[in-house]
Parts: sequence; structure tokens; C-alpha cells
Amino acid sequence: HQITGVLRVRAKYGVTGKGVKVGIIDSGLDWKHPALGAGTSFPTERVPFGYDFVGDDFKSGGEPVPGIFLVCCFFSPFSIWFLSDDDPMDCGGHGTHVAGIIGANSTATYIFTGVAPEVTFGAYRVFGCDGATDTAVILQAIQRAFSDGMEVINMSLGSDGGFGVNDPEVDLINAISATGKVIFAIAQGNAQSGGVWQSSAPALAERATSVAATNNLATLRTRSFTVAGKRFNMTVYDNARVPTNPLDIILNVNAAPAPGASANTDACTGTAQLPGTITNPTGKVLLIRRGTCGFLEKAQNAQAAGAAAVIIYNRTSDAATKVTIPVYAMDETSGSALAVLLLSQPTLSSKFEVDAADAEVSVPQITITSFSSWGPPPDLRFKPDVAAPGSNILSTLPLAQGGFGFESGTSMATPYVSSTFLPF
Repeated sequence: HQITGVLRVRAKYGVTGKGVKVGIIDSGLDWKHPALGAGTSFPTERVPFGYDFVGDDFKSGGEPVPGIFLVCCFFSPFSIWFLSDDDPMDCGGHGTHVAGIIGANSTATYIFTGVAPEVTFGAYRVFGCDGATDTAVILQAIQRAFSDGMEVINMSLGSDGGFGVNDPEVDLINAISATGKVIFAIAQGNAQSGGVWQSSAPALAERATSVAATNNLATLRTRSFTVAGKRFNMTVYDNARVPTNPLDIILNVNAAPAPGASANTDACTGTAQLPGTITNPTGKVLLIRRGTCGFLEKAQNAQAAGAAAVIIYNRTSDAATKVTIPVYAMDETSGSALAVLLLSQPTLSSKFEVDAADAEVSVPQITITSFSSWGPPPDLRFKPDVAAPGSNILSTLPLAQGGFGFESGTSMATPYVSSTFLPF
């Protein structure tokens, strides 16, 4: 908000989006979240509109199976029948993160507000708990959001390198936008590595606003913790939540390789290194050294073994890949020092307790992120239309995923722009 001036506008004009309806076509929304209204049953005061078109187990190309009511997609050239459900509860996390950027009002754990903290939500679920979705599902969600009277529709989704010609999503968005009743904000995509011509569909719709992502001026990422009286720093990745109570911290293997030593197989699949030489990882923080297999594999293996969290320390400056248990990373010097400390005191009841305060990591200037897709679309129009902060954005997550977390992508920039379309 410091970068964009939202707080100054809010202070000067006293506007918070109250009474404005914003539709989110995404993975749903955790309407029980305290920062999003703390509802007890759907619909809620803050989320009075919404629908689940697919269910938890839906995959792109599969059969949506959320509930008990049959609804026909009459706009489809074929008779496609979907089982539908009123409740758009989010199990994927993406939609709840988007919703928090638009309108969270968080007073605990992390104290922050979305751009428009009193906005009214419509949550239209088109994704299962993971995986992609289908055009037929998205079209149905757009129509439902329009009929529900949404004034702004946020679509943090799309297919990279879109073409736009004879695209039913693009055609429907342009047609609805032409009524003058709805504004669409759509993610530009995260395919910058593919070069130009990567504008996503349906973001390349002529009457939609395509949103690119910039980096963030300050991100709440660096945390410190104390073990046996010694202080260490770590980096919190993606949706990793921070434990609220002290946990035992132990080595996954009883070894502390010297700095710069060759890669090992610590916590890799198919080795004797998992759960390592420790007796019981359940409920503990595992210190794991980088090597041989990827960060995601190590974290998933530790999670399967019952670990409560993972700290991966490196031989080089790489980054951890997110997983559902907290994953943190440390530099080589700190990780080696912590490993030596734990190895030297095997009888010590070592506790992992994260300090209460976050540290800000400043970025010197605002630039387009390294992932935000380049335009133009095939017809050479100007896309993307606008950019907003989309790197390392703190927002809400489903309560089952810890409640809060950091995400990056044009998906995070898009709701910021959606919120600024509100009649401030």
C-alpha cells in the first residue's frame, strides 16, 4: 500500500469499498477466515454470493463432481452436464489469497488490510483442490457472476500465449464488458521466459484490463530463531506458516558436513537418509542439508515422515519449493553452525522458537518481475495494460493451510488492480 498510495487515498476520502460487489473466479474462498468475515455457514455477510462449479476432485478434462444439483451449460456446443454446489469453500488456497489482497481485514497474527477491506465478495469456484480447469466451467462462472450483479470480476487465471480469435472466454468477456456494468481484471500470466507474444487468454480480451506484476518494495520474509542460546536467521518461503509454540529441532542425519562439502542424500527418496538416523521425526523441525534431490522432494519426504516443519540449508544460494508443512531455508554458514550445535549436544532438548518480529527485506526499485509475461497479443494491441505489486505478497490462505502466506505471480497483482477499480 505504501508503493501504490492506497492508504493515502483511503485516509483522505474515507472509502473502503463498502457496498461494492467483487466477483472472484478462482479456487473458491475460505469464508470462515476471520480476516474475510469469519462466517459460520455459507452464504455469509461478507461473502453472500458464490458457487462451486467443480468440487474438490475436479481436474481439467474430467467430470466436475461437487454436489447434488444438475446444471446444464447451455452456452456449450455440446450437452455438458455438471454436478454443482452452492458452497465455494476453498481447498486449493489460490482464491483465498486473491480475496485477501482485495478485501482482507486482519486483526491477528498479521495485522493488515486488503485494498478495499469492506468490499462484498462473490466467490465462483472453477478449480478443484489442485490442477487446472476447463473453458466450459469458466464460462459458466462468468455468466453466474454477471447475473449476481458483480461490479468487478477478478480472474487470476489463464493460458499462456493466447490467440484470442474465436475464443469463447474472450468473446463473453468482451460482450459483458460492453454492457458497461462490469469491469474485468485478468492476470497477464507468468511466462516471461517464453519471450514476447505470451499474453495469456483471456487477458488479451480487448475490453478487459490485463495485469502484469512488479516486485515489492518490502516483503515480510526473514525470520530469526534461537536454539540453545544462539540466534539464527532463516528465510520463510511461499505459504510457510510460522509455528506459534516452541518445537523440538533435530538433525535428520547425525552428521554436519563441512562447508562446501559434496552433495549428500539427506532426506532423498529411496535412501537410508529418511527419516535419517533419528528415532522419531513426528512433530519436530528437521534440519536437512541440500544435496542430490530437489527441495520439494526433501520437504515432501519429511512431511510424510511426520515432521512439523523443515529447514533446508544450502551449499549455494538456492530457494526452497513450497509444500504444505512450513519450509524454511538458511545460508551455508548458519546451517552448518546449527548442525554442529545440534550434533554437539545430543542430550539437549533443543527448541525451535521463532522470534515474534518479522524483518523487512528492502528492494531498491520497482521493476517488472522476472516472471511477468510480455505482450503483445497476436493482433499487436497493447498488452499488458497496467502493472501492480505481485512479488512476495502477504495475504490470507485457507485456515487449513495456516491462515496466511506469501505468494507471487500476476495472480497477486490482478486483485490489487481489481480493488482500485472500485468507486473510491
